Amino acid sequence: MFFTLALAASSGCSDSDGGGTGGSGGTAATGGTAATGGTGASGGAGGQGGDGGVAGGGCVDSTDCSADEYCEAEGCRVEGECVARPGQCLDILEPVCGCDFQTYGNGCEAARAGVRISSEGECPCFGNDDCDPGEFCDAPYACGGAGECVLRPESCSLEIDEVCGCDANTYDNACAAASSGVRVSALAACDCADDADCDSDAYCNALTCDGPGVCEVKPNLEDCPNEPDRVLACNGNGFENPCRAAAAGLRLDRQK
Repeated sequence: MFFTLALAASSGCSDSDGGGTGGSGGTAATGGTAATGGTGASGGAGGQGGDGGVAGGGCVDSTDCSADEYCEAEGCRVEGECVARPGQCLDILEPVCGCDFQTYGNGCEAARAGVRISSEGECPCFGNDDCDPGEFCDAPYACGGAGECVLRPESCSLEIDEVCGCDANTYDNACAAASSGVRVSALAACDCADDADCDSDAYCNALTCDGPGVCEVKPNLEDCPNEPDRVLACNGNGFENPCRAAAAGLRLDRQK
């Protein structure tokens, strides 16, 4: 529409050029006051409404594009380009994580939904609410933080091999915890939240840095081997081997 107005304006100009040798050309100087018509050049700024033109090219998100297009870009928070949404997609399972934090079967399905791709593979989850019914957000060695949506077991063995869940409850085995949608924090019954719950010669140990655990007696430092097997403790300090970290009463950061 701005383009049409611009043409109309320019043809108006040539008309005034034509008739306009007249002092009306000078009046055009009042027209120069009418160079508020130059404010009409804010109509040129309206040309900035040529952001509508941006909709044909650059875009920030899909709301800048027409209904049958989406804003495509390499990344989530960068300027992109309006391109046509695909009409149909092949039934191929190559999951991608969209910039809306939803997992799509493949890149085409994300584009069809008008969503950019954040990363290859399924989106990480941060809690069970991020997963489908029948799944839970699991992760090794962490009670909080990013995980992966996995199926909850429908049935478990009756074997007793107690584990401490991240909810501070003890489960008969890891399968029973998973069936309840709970990550495992330690491979024994829960008996501590932190070192304060243990005797002075023990510490609260666990597979995780951020979950409940089991009170374990600290080994004597002189009894620890000298073999190097470098490990990182949950406080960020490095130790020559796991025994020396345990002697200091520190859990291992198993995610590193």
